[in-house]
Amino acid sequence: MNLENKKILLISPESWGKSFVSKHHYAETLVDLGNQVYFLNGPGKTWRTTTTENGVKVVDYQPKFRGLGRLPEWMSAYLTLWEFRSIEKYMEVKFDVIWNLDSSPFCSLSKIPSSVYKICHLVDLNQNIQRPLLAGTSDICFGTTRYIVEELKKHNPNSHQLRHAYRPATGRQYSDFAMPGENSLKALYVGNLSMKYIDWNILLQATKEYPSIDFVFIGPDGKSNLSQQSNESSVKEELKKCANAYFNPPVESHEIPPILKRADFLLIAYQEEYHKDQAAPHKMLEYLASGKTVVATYTEEFDDEGWKPQLRMCKSNNGFSKLFRKPPGEVEFVSGIPTYKEHIEWISQLMR
Repeated sequence: MNLENKKILLISPESWGKSFVSKHHYAETLVDLGNQVYFLNGPGKTWRTTTTENGVKVVDYQPKFRGLGRLPEWMSAYLTLWEFRSIEKYMEVKFDVIWNLDSSPFCSLSKIPSSVYKICHLVDLNQNIQRPLLAGTSDICFGTTRYIVEELKKHNPNSHQLRHAYRPATGRQYSDFAMPGENSLKALYVGNLSMKYIDWNILLQATKEYPSIDFVFIGPDGKSNLSQQSNESSVKEELKKCANAYFNPPVESHEIPPILKRADFLLIAYQEEYHKDQAAPHKMLEYLASGKTVVATYTEEFDDEGWKPQLRMCKSNNGFSKLFRKPPGEVEFVSGIPTYKEHIEWISQLMR
């Protein structure tokens, strides 16, 4: 099946909003390829449809049933079919593909008609609510890390590893964001600042240890389309008081590439207990594509010589602050970074 001119229901655990992760980039790229994409936000209290500038149809829906993953499989399957038909009726469309990136709602697809191609695509290890059921009732499965794929294969042999990808910048390359601070060197973190995995301790240590570097953070800090909880941290609050630390609200997705190029260091900092879950963080490829020096805690999927010296990575979080000792470098041309378009073309070949 070629993923062109198809009507696709894309189910995401993160709603549509200002901040983008892989689900949003897949949706826009699928539209670029001529598909009609219906991006299903999480369960809500009303029905509503909006169309983005790119042409993605964002659907808010009011489910008739909740907690389908806690029901017996046969019951969950029939009620999922009912919800699926309700969405088709509301949108006045017959879907060709379900692209499910969320293992909690719509976890049993066994009663969905065989004419609808079912994709299970899990990008986070913590997406583990009825993951076996979703995998076993899908036509094909994808996971970003070997840990996810190893589990998916237990329930569906047609499972494949698919790392995160990179969406090349469109013509909207401009951002008027000005890097704050008086220092000439800038270290930048872009992402969900309420994410529970962030190691604020090592970020605070580095900020204090290098007063000649401005540490700039851009992203939602509280509830947002990426996070239902604020995940407050006393260490983060202490970091905000540092003279060389600057916290800024999120920017539009198309503004990120030009902003990254204004930094000297790009930051990834996850707690050690979550290194396995964050073995292939989404932001890594966007960082690497900028050509700037990336300072990161251990990320297994990028632990090879091909990304050095651009990528500085510590095996243990204790070594994070040492990665700033050398001056930053820059790579003029970055090769080997897959795009979402290339991923979709590869998926199309596997679907035949």
